[in-house]
Amino acid sequence: MPGRGTMVRSCVVCGGEVRGCPSDFEKHNKRYCSHACRAADIRGEKHHLWKQKITKRCELCGLQFEVIPYFKDRKYCSRRCFGLAHRIEPVAATCEGCGILFEVPAGGKGRFHSMDCYQQWRKRIKTS
Repeated sequence: MPGRGTMVRSCVVCGGEVRGCPSDFEKHNKRYCSHACRAADIRGEKHHLWKQKITKRCELCGLQFEVIPYFKDRKYCSRRCFGLAHRIEPVAATCEGCGILFEVPAGGKGRFHSMDCYQQWRKRIKTS
């Protein structure tokens, strides 16, 4: 039995007892019997930070994935797809010292195929 001035209502989530004075229900909008019930009630769309997700298609594998609006410019479904899409393939280059072909990363400044070849080239340049 509630004390004097105490009201009893039912929890909006589980139907359990919610006890409080009239101001708890009128001014403070008391509707839950516990923190767990309050947390359960504001999950998902009821949460104040909830945003509608956007469905996108991965540019590499074609898989559909969802993102929140903040990440609307995302192009890949995973780090793996991002890494594969941004892999830099090596390109062929000719060694300035001896003329053999070798591979350098795209955008790299590889002029010589080895440090030995560079040092020999440097010696030739200094003596000329």
